[in-house]
This record gives sequence, C-alpha cells and structure tokens, in this order.
Amino acid sequence: MQGGEGDIDVGACRRQVVKGLCARMVGARFSDLAKRADPPFLGAGAQHGLFVRTTETTILSASVRDEGIARGLEALFTENERVARFGFTQTELDRRKTALLRQMEQAVAEKDKQESSRYAAEYT
Repeated sequence: MQGGEGDIDVGACRRQVVKGLCARMVGARFSDLAKRADPPFLGAGAQHGLFVRTTETTILSASVRDEGIARGLEALFTENERVARFGFTQTELDRRKTALLRQMEQAVAEKDKQESSRYAAEYT
C-alpha cells in the first residue's frame, strides 16, 4: 500500500490484514455452525471491503434450505453480535494467523506463476 511517493502506509496495511483476519475468523465460525446436525444454513461467509471508494462495508451471506431464511439470518446476526461483544479467542486468532502466513509463504514461493492481472486488481 502506498502512502506518498514510494512510501508504504504501514497503518493502512495493518488495518487491511486485521480486517481480513476478522472476516476469516467469522467465516470459520460460520463453517463450524454449518457442520452441526440440523445447521441453520448450508454455508455462510463474511467479507469486509470498500463499497464505493471511501465507503467501507461488511457483508454477511448465507445459503439456506427452503423455508430457512429466518433461521439462517438469526444465526448470522447472533454470531456477528457475539463477535462484536466478546471478540475472538486467542486460539481462533492463532489458527487464522498461521493460515495467513502459510498462504503468504506459498504466494512468495509461486510468485513467478502469478498472472499480472491479479496484481493489477490488487493495486486498483
């Protein structure tokens, strides 16, 4: 991330990493809920990003069975509220950080195989 000419905006980069970790931790919780007997949804996810240049947004989504919309929404909102009130456990954070580091290490190891369109999209 660039701040000024050639400068790296470390604060902005850190915020982006933290938001990504949070979305992944919420996603892991949703995944756990989906694996239960009689789950409230088939699958669910969370994303955080820019909606329009300066407007940030958080998106919660779920796939539900027929007649399961209310139950699926309730589960999404309940888990989101639990995160807002109590945050995450150290174990959840450690697991996601480890996964992110592995992903970054793999990206570096395979950097010559990446298409330039991926980099262009990230810069944009």
